[in-house]
Amino acid sequence: MLRRCTACMAAFVGWCSSTGFPPAQAHSLSARLLLDLGHTQQQVKSKIGEEQAPTLTEHTQFSSSMAALYGQKWFDQWFSVGLYGRWDAGYRKAARVTLQEGNEPSDSARQPQLQQTLGGHFHEFWLGPLVQAQFFQTIPLHLGVAHGTLALRQDAARDDLSNENGERKGHFATTPTVSWVFLSGFQVPVAALPGLSVMTQLEYRIRYYTTRGGAALVGSAVHGTQDVALLLGVHHSLFSNREEN
Repeated sequence: MLRRCTACMAAFVGWCSSTGFPPAQAHSLSARLLLDLGHTQQQVKSKIGEEQAPTLTEHTQFSSSMAALYGQKWFDQWFSVGLYGRWDAGYRKAARVTLQEGNEPSDSARQPQLQQTLGGHFHEFWLGPLVQAQFFQTIPLHLGVAHGTLALRQDAARDDLSNENGERKGHFATTPTVSWVFLSGFQVPVAALPGLSVMTQLEYRIRYYTTRGGAALVGSAVHGTQDVALLLGVHHSLFSNREEN
């Protein structure tokens, strides 16, 4: 499916270039890379300043977003098609806690006791076609949408979701109908380095996982997930014959 989408996108770009419709005034080829790192931790202690304490919640995630874009200037605005990629990796856990009573702060009986700890490592990979429109020239603003044609997630914490064959450790895969990412961002050119811009991008992803390990989830269940990430990185123009008015 991914190969078919890429072929259709390449054929469309070739048709536009050969026929001259819409009337393209300029062409560009560019790439970008954006990164994000987040960490959240919660603890409970018998008193403030205590060194050792159980961790109730921990969530660490590293994200990288990549894109290769071919753009044309149509009707005084830039429109681009390309390939979008996203990779996430991290670790998360959560637990319930039981608080104990005691006479002295140093009493070990007062130390909070964790119950029912869940968690594990996860990673997710997305790849698919991207369509984007860019507005303004001084500080370019762009809006886009990409499809997770290939969207896989490995999640050790979700061993409670098995497929119809009883497997609990395989990759989750999304349904093609709900596997989207919506993009919005802007870039600031670096004057000393022509073609290079610093950029930030807000990404909203929504997807439904319907299979694990290649088989449907038990009871034809669907596992819905959505997230928002703000990423920072660079945009590099590999080629451009832009004609400014």
